[in-house]
Amino acid sequence: MFNTKINCFTENPENLIPLYVYTRLEFSNLSFDDLTLNWIKNNNFDAQKGQIVFIPNFVKGTIESVIVGAGDKFDCYYLSRITEKLKNLDYKLLTSDTNYKLALIMFALKNYLNDSSPRIYFKDSYIKHAVDSSYLARDLINTPANILGPYELANKALITLKKLGADCKIHENLEKTFPAIHAVGKASIQKPLLFEATYGNKNSVKVCLIGKGITFDTGGLNLKNASGMRLMKKDMAGAAQVIGLAKLIIKSKLDVYLKILIPCAENSLGSNSQRPGDIITMKNGMKVEVDNTDAEGRLVLADAISYASQENFDYMFTIASLTGASSMALAPNLPALFSRNDKLANEIVSLGFKNKDPLWQLPLFDDLQENIESNLADIKNATSGFPYGGAITAALFLEKFITNKIDNYVHIDAMCWNVCNNLKGPKGGEAMSIRAIHKFLEGI
Repeated sequence: MFNTKINCFTENPENLIPLYVYTRLEFSNLSFDDLTLNWIKNNNFDAQKGQIVFIPNFVKGTIESVIVGAGDKFDCYYLSRITEKLKNLDYKLLTSDTNYKLALIMFALKNYLNDSSPRIYFKDSYIKHAVDSSYLARDLINTPANILGPYELANKALITLKKLGADCKIHENLEKTFPAIHAVGKASIQKPLLFEATYGNKNSVKVCLIGKGITFDTGGLNLKNASGMRLMKKDMAGAAQVIGLAKLIIKSKLDVYLKILIPCAENSLGSNSQRPGDIITMKNGMKVEVDNTDAEGRLVLADAISYASQENFDYMFTIASLTGASSMALAPNLPALFSRNDKLANEIVSLGFKNKDPLWQLPLFDDLQENIESNLADIKNATSGFPYGGAITAALFLEKFITNKIDNYVHIDAMCWNVCNNLKGPKGGEAMSIRAIHKFLEGI
């Protein structure tokens, strides 16, 4: 299992090279000695976005300082843009940018898996905790399924959160207690599990976090094709987000009461695989017709939601790499957010964009309810023959299982994967929605 360390920060204040970041306007108002000015001109530096110049000590022959261009205005990527240009040395950031903490977070996310990263000095604990939680989520998603099965995922959650003071347990033998999780995972040699943890004072704001933990998804008897199955080690990405988010909440000492639920299973093939047309009696007693065995994520989440609904929560979040329809409708790096509470949704979306952890609200369009109706059961889990609005119908399905009405329910459908290298990080597993939700909970 991957355990990537943060190599791009230093807490040692000694021997730091000043790293100045200027907009073009700021730079134009500076004055330099003739030798330095000629050096800057010879390097064609005028503070354009992504430019960098190393200023030498002309007597000692060492690096005196570094100047970085931010262009016409600051954004959060000025450090990420020059990370490959910086030498493997220790720097102290000096800038008039009031949002420099976000630039440092982006710099650290960019340098994930970079063992020879340059290092920048900082003291702020939130930066470290935010990056650490994102690294944890990325590590879990990137770990292959032969190493990270249902037990390993549940055990990683237990070790991580128990170390932080959470009360943790793993539910086994789920056939009677969590029948949908059992039905999805029963064909695998790795038995399905439900991880549960609680943390905090029950008199505080009560928050439930539920993450989809399908450690590999073949599609079941509705078998995926080769390209569709290639990245299915990441089908536990919702669980990875929840573990990372819970760690960030606890490390930040937010005054909330947490319940964490992660249904862990492998959707595999076997003689006892669930079949299209099967009817499952869910944990809350509802009957679900299995329209498609590849729509398994909503089944395991539904049992976890039913279990959580036995308590009263102020906020409930489900996070899952639930549908390809979500990323097709929006973009791979723009998760869909669903909620009946538009004010809540707008606040989280706004905080997401402000903190470069974007989400976008899609509607719970009730006209699509008829597409998950069943003649034989209360509801069906997919919409064969109706290939439209898949992310919406999945969200409508989940909503059916909140038996104890929660006005502040939010469902997030996120790909949690960088399809190519970018300014936020390398190709591979990605943390999506962790910082946005954390900033919302910080403000309640």
